[in-house]
Amino acid sequence: MPDFPEIVTERLLLRNFQSSDIDSVFEIFSDDQVTEFYDVATFTELAQAERMVNHYLDLKAQGGEYGFRWAIVLQGQTEKVIGSCGFHSTSKLYHSIEIGYELHPKFWKNGYGLEAVFAMISYCFNKDFPFPLNRIAAKTNLESLRSMTLLRRLGFQEEGVLREFGYWKSRFQDLRLFSLLRREFVAESPRERIGREENHES
Repeated sequence: MPDFPEIVTERLLLRNFQSSDIDSVFEIFSDDQVTEFYDVATFTELAQAERMVNHYLDLKAQGGEYGFRWAIVLQGQTEKVIGSCGFHSTSKLYHSIEIGYELHPKFWKNGYGLEAVFAMISYCFNKDFPFPLNRIAAKTNLESLRSMTLLRRLGFQEEGVLREFGYWKSRFQDLRLFSLLRREFVAESPRERIGREENHES
């Protein structure tokens, strides 16, 4: 599997993680708002961020066979990570992946998350992706309204609730499953859908 390229959007750069990103990652995951629905506890030590960054670097070293994570940075401020997005649970057999993402709360309500995830799924459905991709899935906590809104705006369809599918923070977790198929993405791009919603909202 080839190395993964940087992805440039109107305001963002999605790049590979670097060892120098540890402080930024700690700042993100030491915020309770970020970890509220996450399957990790709020970070209290820099070593936790270091382990996370090293994990992302390991994924890159493996060529993305088991997933990949992009650091989200503002153009012109590439030394400061404001979030990340990526994919995991890859299956060449079923032509599918699952995505995840997070953003520092200071940068919420600016459309950065929507912009980054749209760019990522556009890349993943591109013909240059390492294997033919038909389906992108995502799971959210039942109370994660912000994440569910983002997925719906990008054209993801809700498939149902996975009852007690996960276990973290000392309790079983119900998760909502979403998916987006290649034919749906091609039929109407998320950008067109986003534009229509924005016109309606205005």
